[in-house]
Order: sequence, then C-alpha cells, then structure tokens
Amino acid sequence: MNERALERTVDIEGLPERFIADLDAADIARGGARPVGGALRIHSRMRTFGAVVLHEVFGSLTEFERRPPWPGSPTWDLVFIDRGTFAYLSEGTWRPASGRLMIGPSGLPGRVRLGPDCRFLIVRMPKALLPAPNRLREEVRFGTHLTLIEESMRAFVARAVRSEKDIAEGESAAVDRILVEMAGAVLLGRLGRDPARASPRAALRERALAELARRAADPSFAPADLARSTGASLRHLQGVFAEAGISVAGELRRVRAEAAHALLRDPAYDGLDMETVAARAGFGSARAMRTALARQLGSGPRALRSGRDRL
Repeated sequence: MNERALERTVDIEGLPERFIADLDAADIARGGARPVGGALRIHSRMRTFGAVVLHEVFGSLTEFERRPPWPGSPTWDLVFIDRGTFAYLSEGTWRPASGRLMIGPSGLPGRVRLGPDCRFLIVRMPKALLPAPNRLREEVRFGTHLTLIEESMRAFVARAVRSEKDIAEGESAAVDRILVEMAGAVLLGRLGRDPARASPRAALRERALAELARRAADPSFAPADLARSTGASLRHLQGVFAEAGISVAGELRRVRAEAAHALLRDPAYDGLDMETVAARAGFGSARAMRTALARQLGSGPRALRSGRDRL
C-alpha cells in the first residue's frame, strides 16, 4: 500500500483530525461532486474523529457525479438513508436505491439522482481497518432493514455529527475506535448473511473470525490455537479462509495491527513504550508490530503516534 493510501481517511481527504464544518453546494463541488444538468442542490454537515469522517447530507431533486474512488479504494462508506430516495446509474440504466443502508467504496455509485427532501448519514473510514479487507469487493450493497447494531450505529453517528461540543484528543480517538468496531460488526453481519456464503464452511469461518477477534490480544495465541478452538485442522481452516480471499495469519495480524493503531493514536497511552504497546495489541515483540503495521497500514508505530498531530 502506498503512502497516499495509508491509514487515515483524514489524510486522504486532506482534513484535520478534529474538524467541524457546514458545507454548501460550492464546497461539495470543490470536493469532487459535479452537478449534471443544473445546479447542485445539496449541503452537508461534516465532522472528523481521528481516522473517520462523518457527514450528514441534505439534498433535493438534483443529479451529480461523484469523484471516482482513489486507486485501490482506500476508504469505504457506510451510508444510512434517513429520508427520501435516490437512484444511481449502473451500466447505462438508472436503478432505484433500495433500503436504509448502503455500503461500498467511497465514490461509488458514481452518478446519482436525488429525490425530494433527502437526508443521509455517511461514515467514511479506512478500508485497512475493516475486517477482512481483501474480501470487500468493489461494489455497492444495500440493506433493506437495519439490524440492532446498525440502528445503534446510525443513532451514534447522528448524535456525533450534529453535536456542537468540542472534544478532547483522547475522546476523539475513543469515538474513532467505537465507529471502526461498529462498522466491522456491520460488515461481518452483512457478509455473513450473503446467501452465497451460507454454508457450513462459511459458518466455520465466521465462528473462527469471532474467536480470533476475542483472543488476538494474547501474544501466545497462534493460528494452530484458533484451529483447535474451532474443532478444525489448521489446514482445513486455512482453506476455508482462503475461499474468502484472506488467511488465518493475515487476519490475526490485521486485528493486532488495528489494536496497535488505536493505542498509538490515543494520547492516553503516550506513556507506553513500544514493547508495551506491542504486547497489549497481541504482538510478541515491537519488531513484529512494526512489520505488521508497515504491511497493513504502510507506516511505522512512531510515525502513527506523531502523525496524529499533523493538520
């Protein structure tokens, strides 16, 4: 992963980590939305929390093209459709968006028509921090109804983006972690309900991923331990993971890298040396942590810790 597509949505978007703004149509156009056949009738409230960007978008009877995704789609959007309807252009055909939730790479769908009186909540976050990022195909998915965790996330996002309260750096990092964890739960839930994956092997994979997330903070926990805990051989489990484009060791490394990332970005843990951070995240050594962060996020631990202050 290159430097541009590394760990933080705010870096990719060119935003500070704690930022609130009300954007009019001209601001949104400068950000990459181009009106088609008329004025851009849209405005937005934006707020950033660490690596995550939130928007509450209002629009009515307008058509526009969005900025195409960055190469490799480094950020993904969860869009809660609170009010109104919209359609999107797909292979030359306008298709109505169905449901209350849309998930996909930032920038897709590329061309959109809003109906009257629309309101959306958008959560934009780094793909690298989401579970099984290699399993996320570059397509848009819709959810007709919201689950309990999705309803909870929608309510949390609405309250966070609308609040005028200032927030300390440590609180911002905590909100960031909550949103990433919620998004991970939403994605795993949606992927798990895909009929094409509703099989014993898929069930084993989901059970193993849940166990992996629960025990990854233990440095002694290894792929062989995960296999034993699920009652499968390691070879069988590796094959099941490979069907989803992931690996047992890769997922263990990703979860631990995400934990280290959160610790390094939270000023409450600035007193911890790198060996202690590594141990708390589940790594056997600071060197193993550095290798995993470089592979997963394209940056080292010291750069991640110092980089959070960069505006």
